[in-house]
Amino acid sequence: MYNSSKRSEKLKSSHPHRVCVRPLPSQMASSVSSPPSVRISLAEAETRIRGLLGASHSVPLSANKGGVGLWLEKTLGIPASGACLDCADGELKAFPLKRNKAGALVPKETVAVTMVDADLLCSQAFEDSRVYKKLENALFVPHLRTGDDVVFYSPVCFTKDHALMEALRADYGVLQTNARAGVFTGTLGTYLQTRTKGPGHGSTSRAFYLRPKFTAEAVLPVSLRSTPTPHSSAPTAPSSESLGGS
Repeated sequence: MYNSSKRSEKLKSSHPHRVCVRPLPSQMASSVSSPPSVRISLAEAETRIRGLLGASHSVPLSANKGGVGLWLEKTLGIPASGACLDCADGELKAFPLKRNKAGALVPKETVAVTMVDADLLCSQAFEDSRVYKKLENALFVPHLRTGDDVVFYSPVCFTKDHALMEALRADYGVLQTNARAGVFTGTLGTYLQTRTKGPGHGSTSRAFYLRPKFTAEAVLPVSLRSTPTPHSSAPTAPSSESLGGS
């Protein structure tokens, strides 16, 4: 007759250090997933960005308009993910500059905020919206590109206490009223607009954008607003005046 207990004892003695423990499903899942990424604060992001000022950085041109922002996030150690906010306590927004005819640096184009969900736009109050969440505490980083070289200028923080937040709330109300009537057009909104986002003219996806009027009035460093910078064929490091806060 087969003695299972003796067989078990024999196996234990032949492998005295082997212990087989079947992990629970939850333990198996946690063992293969990467550890949670720790997101830096906006204050830490600003400190690291100031370490990039005063130099030109190689950021090759690409079809992706957000290429500089992605480079900046990677350089700062901000993990790529689908989280609503880039940092632990707020959003990071890099925006491009250009030189006007007088040689002054001005915002080049609109700044994407977040995608539009038509149903949520029709139903959500401004303070409950993703737009508000992204802009209530945001660090804007102006930059000038010449070819593959990029120069960053002093970052400026925009918070919910800024005077223009009321203007954004008013624009959101206009966009919401029209959305409820089935009207979506990029002509609405003084500072905040919605328009199509994506390749080609047939795109139906829409996103919220901040107009250049917003970046010029709210988050362009004061030093860049007041002093025209001479034209140059190559990017130059910001002056000590331009590196100062707004």
